Amino acid sequence: MPNNPFSQEYKLARWDHRQVEEVDWVSGAAMGLRRQALDEVGLFDERFYMYLEDMDLCERLKERGWQVKYLPDAVVLHHIAGSSQRRSVRMTIEHQKSIYRFLRKRYVGTWRVLLLPLIYGGLIVRGAIVITLERIKRES
Repeated sequence: MPNNPFSQEYKLARWDHRQVEEVDWVSGAAMGLRRQALDEVGLFDERFYMYLEDMDLCERLKERGWQVKYLPDAVVLHHIAGSSQRRSVRMTIEHQKSIYRFLRKRYVGTWRVLLLPLIYGGLIVRGAIVITLERIKRES
């Protein structure tokens, strides 16, 4: 499922990484922030465990008028998913829960009532698929 449009957007894969780019979010593993910005929006939301806390922080920054930019000259070596390289069932479940929390926090009104039950069902199916594929990969 890594090549679908949502995954490409989530992985920030749709633009030239040699240019400064205003983006929706950057990884919390390599984030530089102004103190004033953090004073305005607060730190990471602790209700998110390991996933999407950086997206949530970036959304809150943008809501307060701050820009989120990708800077190609800033280099940080971070092994993507190093702490969760082998997707355990627990990490898959935590990821799905964080996606749901993020969307629940972001969607309000009619969208929330209409979309969240569908999204919840989709996340359960997606989680089951990821767990099944991971088990198949381990066994082969």
